[in-house]
Amino acid sequence: MNRQDILARYEPLYAALVSDAVEALGLGARAAAPGLAPFHTQPLRVAVGWAFPVEIRQTSDRVEIDRLLAAVAAVPADSMVVVAADRDVRGALWGGLMTTGVQQRGARGAVVDGGIRDLHQVIPADFAVWAAYRSPLDIRGRAEVVGHGSPVTFRGVPVNPADLVFADATGVVVVPAGHEGAVLEYCETRRRDEVATDEALAAGDAPSAVYERYGAF
Repeated sequence: MNRQDILARYEPLYAALVSDAVEALGLGARAAAPGLAPFHTQPLRVAVGWAFPVEIRQTSDRVEIDRLLAAVAAVPADSMVVVAADRDVRGALWGGLMTTGVQQRGARGAVVDGGIRDLHQVIPADFAVWAAYRSPLDIRGRAEVVGHGSPVTFRGVPVNPADLVFADATGVVVVPAGHEGAVLEYCETRRRDEVATDEALAAGDAPSAVYERYGAF
């Protein structure tokens, strides 16, 4: 199974199912801390791709954005850009021009541990972005990019460049590299049980009987 096929098979899933599978396989809790919101046209949209971490550090120095530009230029196709910050800088870590830059390089989405601005550009671009809040404040004088393509911690979860990142309206889950196939197979089996459970409940079957039959609830 190639990487494109893996991503395509993850797309019909949902974050709660992926999170449950990761934990059931003994990989620990890999869901990012709550507080992210979708900033795109389809609130129930799913985005899944390979992690491209970007590390941001708070600073009061008004540094140039050379490293931010380099990070955008380095984004590979089929990636989920993971913007991790060492603390809340109370400003925008994502904007319209970043959206255009990574979208044209084939990125599938971005998850941002901080603010987002330029929604007049981001929303029409129909690019999948999750961020903590909206803010018009510029990154300059508040934060700086200190690296990209290296491991980071994103809202309490370790993220490596080869990991799979799954995001939807419920949350963001990171599947550790090398385990995406096992997690996928678990999810697909469990999803069949959950669909059958939902159909049985809708038909009026007793919850206890349905749970005994499918083991899902």
